[in-house]
Amino acid sequence: MARVLLAATVLASFLLKVLPPLRFVLPGDYVRFLGADPWYHVRLAENLVRQFPKRVTFDPYAISPGGMEVPVAPLMDYLIAIPALILGLGNPSTELVELTAAYFPPVVGSLIPIPVYFFTKKIFGTAAGLFAAFLVVVMPSTLVFRSLLGFADHHVLEVALSTTTMAFLCYTLESEEPLSLKRGKTRIFLGLASLAFLSYLLGWIGSGYFVFLLSVFFILQSLVDHSLGRGINHTLIGACFFGLAGLLALPFIGSSGMLRLSVLATLAGAVMLLGLAAVSKLVEKRPSWLFPVLVLLLGVGSLLALKNFAPGIYNDFVGRIQLKPLTGGLGTVDEAKPLTYRQAWQMFRIGLPLGGLSLIFLCLGFFKDSRPGILLLLTWSVIMSQATFLQARFSYYLAVNVAILGGIALSWLVTWVRSKKAGAEKPAAMALVALCLLPTLNPLVRSSAGAGGPDKEWVHAMDWLRTSTPEPFSSADYYFSSYDDPQTIKTADYGIASLWDYGYWMIRLGHRVPASNPTQAGAQEVAKLFLANNPDSIAVHMKQRNAKYVMLDSKIAVYQQGRIVEGKFHSLPLWVGEWPHEYCEIFWARAGNDFVPKLYFHPTYFQTLAIRLALYNGDAFQPENGSSVLTYTVQNDFEGRRTKQIKAQRKFKYYPEALQYLNQVKAQGEEAVLVSDHPLISPIPLDPLPEFKQVYETPREDKPKTFIKIFEYQESR
Repeated sequence: MARVLLAATVLASFLLKVLPPLRFVLPGDYVRFLGADPWYHVRLAENLVRQFPKRVTFDPYAISPGGMEVPVAPLMDYLIAIPALILGLGNPSTELVELTAAYFPPVVGSLIPIPVYFFTKKIFGTAAGLFAAFLVVVMPSTLVFRSLLGFADHHVLEVALSTTTMAFLCYTLESEEPLSLKRGKTRIFLGLASLAFLSYLLGWIGSGYFVFLLSVFFILQSLVDHSLGRGINHTLIGACFFGLAGLLALPFIGSSGMLRLSVLATLAGAVMLLGLAAVSKLVEKRPSWLFPVLVLLLGVGSLLALKNFAPGIYNDFVGRIQLKPLTGGLGTVDEAKPLTYRQAWQMFRIGLPLGGLSLIFLCLGFFKDSRPGILLLLTWSVIMSQATFLQARFSYYLAVNVAILGGIALSWLVTWVRSKKAGAEKPAAMALVALCLLPTLNPLVRSSAGAGGPDKEWVHAMDWLRTSTPEPFSSADYYFSSYDDPQTIKTADYGIASLWDYGYWMIRLGHRVPASNPTQAGAQEVAKLFLANNPDSIAVHMKQRNAKYVMLDSKIAVYQQGRIVEGKFHSLPLWVGEWPHEYCEIFWARAGNDFVPKLYFHPTYFQTLAIRLALYNGDAFQPENGSSVLTYTVQNDFEGRRTKQIKAQRKFKYYPEALQYLNQVKAQGEEAVLVSDHPLISPIPLDPLPEFKQVYETPREDKPKTFIKIFEYQESR
């Protein structure tokens, strides 16, 4: 019965990930992949099927100038290319590669309940395993979105492989008593765990973080074992686990610098655990406090040695495991922002309180039941919780932990009901399933519907780029080349400056070279270009990125919707160490007995290249009835934040009148500023930008308030 329910859960998971977004992702004439990153995986898989088995490690299309090392691990691209080659009898069409990539996430994502079930079942029984598998499917977490049809990114593969690794590792550690590497079942599960972790290493270039997590677990387990006199078997298993996975990964380390770092960290973990086992053996008859002290000293000493003798590895690896909220431009990336408790509730719903209670009870009861599987779950859950609440990107990992912990709590409730009334466990289980499903059903369907990805206007614009701009390399066929020999890799004749969000669309759909991409490479330089306000600085930054075209859409502009400020402009100042309020900011205007926020625009906003092109197409502009002077006072609000409250606003027909009035009120000691209260009207005159020629604009019939514009740069002589 349990296997039937698990199979039904897997099938329901697959249908949930495919049916709601089907029309959006497969509108009929092309595959609309969701988000940004999936487009680059499709580009790599598309290249791989033509160069199989060689996958590119350096991509001249990735960024201008000069290209860059491929910023993603190789496994997913092979898992797309190989089925496409088989189905296409060795010569798959582009459409077949796209469909294979589109269905990859729901296929892999629908398998995640299986390792979730077996991990939970091994420690807490079948009921807990089934509840956990059910929860990981129905919680409207980011894991659902990242495993949808069309979201062909490696995130779902990360979760599937890391969870599978944990399941096999749990069976290894708890397979037999007394635990021994001489036992066949232990060796089988250890080998499977190592192979799963090898796959994980090849699936994500940031897998070093999981090396850190598992290292923490094995260190804690060695401390528990030493204090209870259990010996060093768990520590030796950890060393074998890391060593086998690291050695098998060595042939692949040339494909990525970050992958190389993760593999070296894995091998270092094996050496560290061997040393830990030796120290534990040497001091097993010494005072019990000696081993923890030596572990602490060895850890600190290893970090100091790494910092002094291998500072590059120290900064790259240790810096990554010290997760903290990102600031500046990186802090504007949604997945890098801290997760709020409200967002956590929206993602995990009833799983959040259930999982929290389960975690607390497991921690409190660990000293009575110190099984390694429980310690593995606790370490995994605590570190992933910390990672997620510092950077929301890890929420799709945390969904597995919440599901497992929530499943444990639900099984406890069923056990409690059965203890009160025999035969009542089945109705209780059904009631709990309904209780979990009802509050999640609506948000679950919404999160399964899919969003993001280029609409038809963006597809049309990218088609225009591919067909109406010069080839950046000698031939259009270069897009499918292998780029094997560094001596023959070409440099693009030009690049296209746009927001980094659109870089992968440009590569995959336009076959053109972006000046920045979603890895945020080039983001700071493009931000400087878009904020530039005079021809000389514009020329410097265009040359720096080897840019021939500038591509903008309506989302670059700032506008206010109620109390929310929309638009992508605010990220530009943060990338260059400035503050958005230097360009546009909220002032508080009196409305009756209260103050309401209102957005005003400084002249600096309209002077930027991005806004002069987006709003005025680079033409000259003379304001009329657009120049306002605000007088204001600075006050602290109830949270202690400094706010600017408007005393008076005076609007002028012509800019010189506004400037004269501004100087007068400032001379009287007033706090005053020249602004515009309209997002489309500059308060100051703007000179033309004759170097920029508009060559494309989205047809405006369907969506007159949105646009995509492309400008060709012709440097003045």
